[in-house]
Amino acid sequence: FLLSRLGCNMLMGQYLACTNHDSHITSIVNPQCDALGICRKAAEEVQRRCATSQGRVPTVHVSAYSSSGAVNEDQVPRFSYIPGILMHVVRELLKNSCQASLELAKTQAELQQMPINLVVCADVRHVVIRISDLAHGIPRHVGSRIWSYLYSGSPTAMTGLSFGYGIGLPLSRLHAKYLGGSLDLVSLPGYGVDAYLSLPRVETDLVENIPDEDADGGRVSQELNLLTL
Repeated sequence: FLLSRLGCNMLMGQYLACTNHDSHITSIVNPQCDALGICRKAAEEVQRRCATSQGRVPTVHVSAYSSSGAVNEDQVPRFSYIPGILMHVVRELLKNSCQASLELAKTQAELQQMPINLVVCADVRHVVIRISDLAHGIPRHVGSRIWSYLYSGSPTAMTGLSFGYGIGLPLSRLHAKYLGGSLDLVSLPGYGVDAYLSLPRVETDLVENIPDEDADGGRVSQELNLLTL
């Protein structure tokens, strides 16, 4: 159901973008999507929410690298992608890290000692975004339940942050996989969590993955190049 709705939303968004004659935007796919700029915007938005609801703001460091090392503002990784989906996924991952850090740190001084690091890296084929926190990781007994739509690890879901309802992480992975990417988490007990978002940079790799229910086990996917829409 969620995958079908995601596909319908993308088709409707593409149609509206093509028929909106009052805007210069003619597609939901931006051929010069600024990954670093979107990550910074997502970090600022989540920090504002934290300040409003909790009165404390986690530190978020955002940086970018290419295969040749650190990059300047005019060298940030740009690639063909849907900015709205990238914004959604990065925002959800940052919300999880900020929420975990706020729950662990009792004072603002402690919170400042637990910065969240977001790194945007790229080569000729992929853009990889890593979000790392120091909130002591996910309990080992939780395991794969973090990908369940019915699991929530936050005891303060109703404090106004709109966190903790249990759907943000699996929905983010669904969005990433839908466009040919991946989302993985590495939890280090007692230390923190690293989230790795891998996205295709080559235009021919930006495809819509549609599970084929008639295939063996329903695991074979059909692929549709989104840039031909």
